[in-house]
Amino acid sequence: MPSIENLGTPAIRRAKGCAACGHSGFAGRTTIAELLTVGPEVQQLVLSSASDTQVEHTARTAGMKSMYETGAAKVWQGETTIEEILRATRASP
Repeated sequence: MPSIENLGTPAIRRAKGCAACGHSGFAGRTTIAELLTVGPEVQQLVLSSASDTQVEHTARTAGMKSMYETGAAKVWQGETTIEEILRATRASP
């Protein structure tokens, strides 16, 4: 997933809804994910019972994106709405 700085011109949209989508504003589905790739550094931290903060910092340094960040990119690209990402990630506006 590219960083938000590299996504280009935003295509941010608001869900309107229609009879075909049951007035939800969505047709189809998309996925937001947070994937932790366990490389040697992360593995060593986990095996040594490092704190969640240490593991997350190392994973982010290696390129991990949070569900919220992945969702924000999909909002930017017009694939979903910020309201849906906030609902799905339980983030506060």
